[in-house]
Amino acid sequence: MAPLFAATDFSKQRKLLRASVYVLATRDVEEPQAREMLERIGESHGRARRNIRPELYEVWLDALCQTVRWLDPTWSDEVEQAWREKMRPGIDIITSMY
Repeated sequence: MAPLFAATDFSKQRKLLRASVYVLATRDVEEPQAREMLERIGESHGRARRNIRPELYEVWLDALCQTVRWLDPTWSDEVEQAWREKMRPGIDIITSMY
């Protein structure tokens, strides 16, 4: 996994990750601006560029849910299901570009 992040500017990466999660959590992925952002992520993470394999997004989603569970005292199975359902369409757009 380390080679995937070898040349990463982590300050910039944190900002991009925050923006991406915000879009996934708050926007309809069919809105043109949201879809454009997700397609750009898909292109940059696709086979021809960063080569982030689609199955790694499941690991990412699990880690995201674990983090929110740790931070949210009201976390429940229903909240987790809502997070996963909300994230899925955007993840599907990103991974479809692989």
